[in-house]
This record gives sequence, C-alpha cells and structure tokens, in this order.
Amino acid sequence: MTNRNLAGRIIVFFIVLISAFAYPFLTHRLPLPPLAPVPTAPEPHPTAKSEPLLRLLLLPLDSRPPCSDYVLRDSRLASVEILLPPKELMDYYTSPGNFREMRQSLLSLARERQPDGIILSIDQLMAGGLLASRDKLITDGERQEALRFLRRLHEENPHIPIYAFSILPRLLPPPEITRYEERLAITKYARLEEKAERGEASDGELARLKKLLDFSDPDNYIQPRNLKRYQAIHPTHEKTALALAGLVREGVLAELFIGQDDGEKYGPGNRERRHLLASFGPDHRLHLIRGADELALSIVTRLAVERSGLRPAIKTVYSDEGEGDHYFPYMAASLADTAAEEINLIGLAEAEKNSPFRRGRSPAITLFIHAGDNTPSALAARYKAVSRLTGIISRQDTNIALIDLSRNFTAEETLLPLLGRKGFPLHQLASYSGWNTASNSIGTALCEAVLLYIGNHLPSASREEKRQAVELSKEILNAHFAEDNIYLKDSLDRINGEFYRRGFFNTGDLDLNRDYRWLAILNDYALKERSRRLMETAAWRKPYSFEGKVIYPVPRQFQQYFPWPRTFEVYTKVN
Repeated sequence: MTNRNLAGRIIVFFIVLISAFAYPFLTHRLPLPPLAPVPTAPEPHPTAKSEPLLRLLLLPLDSRPPCSDYVLRDSRLASVEILLPPKELMDYYTSPGNFREMRQSLLSLARERQPDGIILSIDQLMAGGLLASRDKLITDGERQEALRFLRRLHEENPHIPIYAFSILPRLLPPPEITRYEERLAITKYARLEEKAERGEASDGELARLKKLLDFSDPDNYIQPRNLKRYQAIHPTHEKTALALAGLVREGVLAELFIGQDDGEKYGPGNRERRHLLASFGPDHRLHLIRGADELALSIVTRLAVERSGLRPAIKTVYSDEGEGDHYFPYMAASLADTAAEEINLIGLAEAEKNSPFRRGRSPAITLFIHAGDNTPSALAARYKAVSRLTGIISRQDTNIALIDLSRNFTAEETLLPLLGRKGFPLHQLASYSGWNTASNSIGTALCEAVLLYIGNHLPSASREEKRQAVELSKEILNAHFAEDNIYLKDSLDRINGEFYRRGFFNTGDLDLNRDYRWLAILNDYALKERSRRLMETAAWRKPYSFEGKVIYPVPRQFQQYFPWPRTFEVYTKVN
C-alpha cells in the first residue's frame, strides 16, 4: 500500500468520525424552522398531591365504560376518587352480574375503605345490570332481600351516606320477545295505550288500539302471554322505587334517583313516572329524571358541587330558535325540559333562558345545544349555528359545553365536521358530547364542564393539579370527538354495512371469537384515517390557554376496543 493511499484512507476515516460526532448537533441542536408553533405547557410545579375532594364507592349500572370507567376518569377533573367493585362480579352483556356476591364485596369495601359516600345501582344490586333488569320480574321476596341488605349496609356504616339510583324500563319490549313483527306491534300498543289513558288519542287511534288487543284477529302478531309479561315489567319497577323511597324516609338511604330509560312522548314509563311524582311529593331527597347511563356521573357531580360549595352559573343556548321544544329519539321529554332536569339534578340552577349576554355578566358555563336533522333547512342552519358558537367563544368569558345531537345519528347532521372546516378552536371547549340520546349527551357534557370548573377553582388544589385537570379535560374532549362523532355517527353504519354484506345481520350479538379481529381491523382503519384528518385541521391545532400561557395541542394516539360483543359502543383511550 503506498503512502498516498494510506493518507487518503486516514483522511476518509477522520471525515467519517467527525461527521458521526457532528450529526446529532446538525440534526437536533440546530433544527429546521417548525411548520407550526412549538407546543408549550406550563412548567411542572413539584408539590404534594392534595387529599381528594371526595372518595366515593360506586356500584355501576353495568360494565359498559360510560357507566364505570368513564365515571372514574371524569371524576378526576374535580379531584374526586372513585372506588369500583371487582370487575369479575359485574355483568357482561347478557350475562348478569353476581349480585349476591357483590353485596358481600360492597360490605367489605365500605368497611375497609371508609368512603365519603356510597353510590349504588339498584339494577345491578338486584338483577345484575341494566339489561338483566329489563327482563327480570323482581319478586316480593327478592325485593325484601335487597332491602335487608341496604339496611345492613347502613347499620354497619351509619356515618356513610348511601345514594341509590334505579332505572324505569324502556319502551321497547324485552329481548326475549324476538319476533320483529310482534315487537313492533307491542310497541305500537304501548304508545296508544298510554295516549288513550291521557285522553289524547283520536278515534282512529282508539280503533287501532282495540284491534291490537283483538287476539282472535289472524293479522294480530301479539301473543297474549308476551303482552301480559310486558305489562307486568313497569309496575314491578314502580313497586321497587316506592320501596326504596320508604328507605329514604327511614334514613337508610340519603337520596334516591329514579331514571327513565329510552322512551317517547307516550309510553308506559311516563305513567310510572306520574305515579311516582304523586307519591314522592315535594321531598327534596327523591329525584326523577329522564335518563339512565349518565346518572352515576350526575350523582358524583352533585356531591362534588355540595362538598366544594362552588355553584357555577349555567345558561342554556340553542343553535337555532325553537330547538328547545324538540323531542329527540328515545326521549320522553323535550330538549329544554331535559336540560333543565339535568341542571337541577346536580344541584344547580338554570339562568334565564332568553337573557342576553353581557360582558362581565356571562354565566360560568354555557350549554350550547345543537339539534341536528337531515332536512335541507336544518342542514343549512348549521352554518348559522357555527357563527353563533364562534361569537360566544370569541368573548372568552364563559366555558362552553357543546352538545352535538343528531336526530338520525349521522355525522353530517352534527356541527363537529363543520367546525373542523371553519377553523373553530376545538380545544377551547370545556366539554363535548353527542354519543347517544339527548339526556346522555346533555348530562355528560354538563357534568364534565362542571367538574372541570370545580377542579380549577378548588382552593386546596395546587397549580400543577389544576394544570393536570385541564390536560385531562383535553384528553376527554378528544375521546368524545373520536367516539361520539367519528365512530358512532360516521364509522358505525359503515362497519355494520360490511357485516350485512357478508351475511351477518345481528350486529348486536356477535361471535367475538370469529368476528372480533375483523371488527377491530375495520374500525382501526376508519379511526386512524378520520382522526388524522381531524388533527390536520386548523380547528384542532388552534391553542388554548392555562393561567395566561398559550398551549398548542400535541398529536394524539387513539385506540378503541369493543367492551361487549356488539358494534353499538366502543371503549376509547386517548394518549
């Protein structure tokens, strides 16, 4: 090897060596100018974690995330700690929970953990969950057994208040009545029967009711035994509610909350509600509300309001005039009545509906309710709604809880896609919901906004804890964007359509051993594509503030799982 070749190799070696050392500095220490503002966040402030505002033991309505996991998550906004019983004792879809062993577990948890309060789903306690309670006719012996347990729980823990909630069954027949024509006929009977009882049925409707009860008619699909069972379900739940009200008067229960599940303007649940209203009278410890899945979160929020002493002013605003009078699917009350009930339930008052906004006098929280529909006028009105919503948020003097409803459960009827296109600052919302019925959505968005308000105004909370509450609220916001709109309003019908095309028509009872992987792949593709589109919008990238510091959203990773063997709901995690 010549000296010239050796020298050349030495020079190449040193060039490579210098390049290796220089590479990190050239690529990391001297970055290219960013395409968007660099995300910032408040500096962490090391401090000891405060004691929770409340520690509550919750027996959920069922094992679905909105009734359990999401209550635990949302409660952290206001520094409320939720204790849950063992999951293996809970229900799993059509398999009821082990409610007898659950009772023993609750006794042990109350004794060992000494919570500040106990929130109990009576449907889980007596039947093993919401679905099981729809079909179970509780006997007098079973009812008395449950009442004895509640008395024992109180006697062993007299200093711990017990808050019970129970759900009146929905309008639809129980799932054991499987024939479509019979289910449809019984539902028609239920509507007409209550309408006739209220004296509001026309002559033609009375004639149709009489025909539905003519079992000799060969065209009548209703079987007498099934109708008899259906007629017995609601009185059974009413009897349970009256027995529980007796425990409130005895002092065993601190408060009782009766929710009315999916209903309509006419139906048997409305009759039971009227009976209970007359029986309960003006007792402030007894509550009736049109709703179900959101009820546990509402009770948690009510207790957080009581403990904190914070009472934010709340105003309800609609995206278009007259929307408050609308009845939405599966609701037995108008949007205005539903909103008023949800606000009253958590111990707050609704501001005057038509009072104008004035600087310095705006409410702490504004419930902005959009009632989407697919009529040309309703679709066009969305642009006016976006303009109105943008005007409210630009004043920065109120926290907005956006309830984004769709009468036909489709994304094009909602505001979120349009907000994305119009550059609306999505992360400046206090909360967002549009996941199911009007009561579910209004109650959830309201509670999340109120809990966030409490978390940001607790005198005992450190700056770091308040920052964490704000960051958690953005995680929850994104979870609702992904679940309530991207999945339930956009992806769900497409996924169901794929199953139908392949010959699987019962998407409410899937064989997960066979179908789960395919279901997950279908949804994962849709979720990644649609969440990417959302995060690329200027609306999603616009900053929010915390104590005067501007914070830019960072990209999120979305994951969704199917908690039950059906496509109807998902469990969303956001990282």
